[in-house]
Amino acid sequence: MATRCEVCGKGTVIGRNIRSNVSQGWLLRAPKKSRTFKANVRPATILVEGQPTRLNICTRCLRTLAKTA
Repeated sequence: MATRCEVCGKGTVIGRNIRSNVSQGWLLRAPKKSRTFKANVRPATILVEGQPTRLNICTRCLRTLAKTA
């Protein structure tokens, strides 16, 4: 499955997952783990200049296309 939207360019980004241990000053000592946030990309057939074109497009762009089309 594709991980990059061909319309807006949204893709995978890296962030941190920080567990919230309950103690004073927990943020300094909390276990931190890197994780990935993946874009919700789906294959879809869209009309581009009157021609059906198959694109890998994120669901946010699909919703926007449905509103404007």
